[in-house]
Amino acid sequence: MILAGFAVAAGSVGTAQAALVTVDGTFTRFQSDMFDPSVRTMFVNGTQLTSSGVVTGSNSGGTPFYWSNPVTLTPTSSVTFNYGGTTIPNSFEFIANTAATDVNNIGDIFQLGTLRVTNGQYPPRADIGITLTTLSIDSAFNNHIFSGTIRYDSISSSPTFVPGLGDVYDPVAEADHFYFLPGAGMEIMGDGRVYDSFALPASNPTNVGVFALYGHIGSLHLDSLVALSGGFTTSTVGTGVVDPVYPGGTPVPEPGTMMLFGSGLVGLVGFGMRRLKK
Repeated sequence: MILAGFAVAAGSVGTAQAALVTVDGTFTRFQSDMFDPSVRTMFVNGTQLTSSGVVTGSNSGGTPFYWSNPVTLTPTSSVTFNYGGTTIPNSFEFIANTAATDVNNIGDIFQLGTLRVTNGQYPPRADIGITLTTLSIDSAFNNHIFSGTIRYDSISSSPTFVPGLGDVYDPVAEADHFYFLPGAGMEIMGDGRVYDSFALPASNPTNVGVFALYGHIGSLHLDSLVALSGGFTTSTVGTGVVDPVYPGGTPVPEPGTMMLFGSGLVGLVGFGMRRLKK
């Protein structure tokens, strides 16, 4: 497990004059579960993953999957990964605030930026390195750095059979999740949960979650994650994770969820198709 690290700027205690601060966020590394490339290839930002040879599990058909070798990313504000270039991609994007934040004192909490997360098809367990750096003309607030790891993983739930409708999946229980791996001194902030394209709620029919990320000026010690749209947060990290479990053959597209909305069958699919989803 890669632990989050923290770099605390000099003079990180006390009071400084108010100043405008923006935060630059870049993704720096990637590592995830994957099949052997002879079974199915996987790509991150266009780079094909290679297997480390370490078996981390197997699918329902007994095909093993492995922990990949790490990929060092060219620093970028977005990371996209999927199987074979054909499945609905998963992605993370860091969006800096369009307006600088006026902070007053070292230790103040402010919004570092926004995470935009797309919950695509066959989401594997993945570790994504991220570095956040403050930018300010005031040296007391400039070049404060957080360097850590986001873990993204899949959550499964059991369906409820409804006569005449078949298996019904709860969008909240099906929402996949991400969280920051804890480092020295960092609070456990809980999960960010993103609705799955397999089971979307009628009130929020999107598999793209947007979350505001807050931290402390001076150390960029993370403070909280706030759901803005397309998902929600929970106070407990990692609950209910039973995946990754993937089919061993050619990916099968997920059902057209928008068509299901039109039929009033929000979040509903057959059990056989549900098994293909993961």
